Amino acid sequence: MPAAALKSTPEDMVAEGGDEEERGTSQWEASGPGRERLPLPSLKVPRELLRSFPHSKRVGSYLVGKMINKGSFAKVMEGLHIGTGEKVAIKVIDKKKARQDSYVLKNMKREPRIHQMVRHPHIVVLLETLETENSYYMAMELCAGGDLMDRICERKRLEEREVRRYTRQILSAVEHLHKHGIVHR
Repeated sequence: MPAAALKSTPEDMVAEGGDEEERGTSQWEASGPGRERLPLPSLKVPRELLRSFPHSKRVGSYLVGKMINKGSFAKVMEGLHIGTGEKVAIKVIDKKKARQDSYVLKNMKREPRIHQMVRHPHIVVLLETLETENSYYMAMELCAGGDLMDRICERKRLEEREVRRYTRQILSAVEHLHKHGIVHR
């Protein structure tokens, strides 16, 4: 039975907050024109949902779970927002590795600023950034379908109508970025 369909009793619910294994300091929350975050209502998430989410640590309001992808200086982990039960992607940037690469160091602060400027249905949403002693964390919208390259490799070929749809989505997102003076690399 899906977690959302579990019938919970008040004893099985936890309110947002509580003890934290590793406290992250929020560096940025959605702000800017039309991006104000409203305070969350007092949400309660079934304890069973929190218990059943496999995780290795807690950072801020998030449980950090399994690795989804890995790059040269960052990992993308599956996460769970404790207050809402929403699954997210969490980009974890190692501060030591970032300091060793001038490009990464220079552009680390740029990415959240860029996300603040753009809202588009085909551009992932940055929810929050957090910082601990050793890492920077970027909690982002989770794209559960995986990435396009994985889908192409898995299927070996895509139908033409599906390719057209993906191409339109990509071009629409890139056009939106270009209108804001942003070049995607």
